[in-house]
Amino acid sequence: DAHGGTRLVRPDLSAAAAPAIPLVAKRFLFDRDGAMWATDAASGGVARVTPGATAPQRLRRRDGLTADMAVPLIQDREGNIWVGTNLGLNQLRHRDVVPVEGLADVVHGTFAAFVAGDGSTRLVNAGTLLRVSRSGSAVEASGWPDVVAAQGDGVSGAWLLGRKGLWHWSNEGGLREL
Repeated sequence: DAHGGTRLVRPDLSAAAAPAIPLVAKRFLFDRDGAMWATDAASGGVARVTPGATAPQRLRRRDGLTADMAVPLIQDREGNIWVGTNLGLNQLRHRDVVPVEGLADVVHGTFAAFVAGDGSTRLVNAGTLLRVSRSGSAVEASGWPDVVAAQGDGVSGAWLLGRKGLWHWSNEGGLREL
């Protein structure tokens, strides 16, 4: 409501014990991940509240929404959230891009990347191998050749092309020059 914000109503229908989320919603929906999406009547734009959060993440015109006056919300069968504004229709979708914290400190110039057989992403740069996890962290190993291109072999390794040679790397056998 306009005075108390948005609250979770518990199964016994008591809302008083639940913390209020500072959001006055025109429309809302729950996505397949359990997050609540709402068009914000007081501040404009769209708000997203993930399970367990006490404050919404907000998306407004300055963040890329076509306008702050947003009302209709739907989720399609692919999981995309569609937001209608007075100036257009916006599609919001899940991203698979994972930022890697601290990568700028270790990657210099060009680098080569490949997906290893275990599904992890590897980056090779200036003699360093970085294993990138889904959480975005990187683990270093040194002593690698200067590589300009890399391609995973689809099994358990990768082919690496450098200025001075060709190598094959595998989880089991390590790095081998050809």
